[in-house]
Amino acid sequence: MASANAFDLFGTYLYQPNFEHEANPIYNFLVSRGIDVGWREAILGKTLFTLVTGLMLWYFVKHRRRYYPASGSDCRIFITTYIYGRPLSWLQSLYSIPNRWGSFLLYLCGMMPFLSLYMFYMGYGNMAAKYGWPEIPSLRVGYDWLETTLIVFACAVVVVPGWQMWIEYRSMPIPENPPAPH
Repeated sequence: MASANAFDLFGTYLYQPNFEHEANPIYNFLVSRGIDVGWREAILGKTLFTLVTGLMLWYFVKHRRRYYPASGSDCRIFITTYIYGRPLSWLQSLYSIPNRWGSFLLYLCGMMPFLSLYMFYMGYGNMAAKYGWPEIPSLRVGYDWLETTLIVFACAVVVVPGWQMWIEYRSMPIPENPPAPH
């Protein structure tokens, strides 16, 4: 996480030492409200983000099993029960709201550190703009932009850790006296 944020800062500094092309929505929000954001604030923000996401990952690793459903569930039931607090179809999971916010927020805690992959890409994007390297196209939405790679990273952030949790869950021993359903 720290290296990804450092790489993003380094790429930003090379391409735009005065933030002249900065498209970060948080930066633009603060600047549009008259808040002066310089390198000190950018470094402080990245440092705080790294510390907070590190704590979130630690908390997730320590407490994730608390919300695992009873043994013997298939992958769909495991994932949807973990995230939403109840078994859903894959289609229902696209438009449903979690019943159990604790497990949903815990899952988000575990996924936040994976944004470091996106931070690496952002650093690369600044260096690509500076040196003419190939870039993945992005989509502009008003003043801000929606990086198409963010969608890919978001999918990876949900699928890869969810799959790893599923593998861990399947390898856990089945209790001889399973708890009675509620």
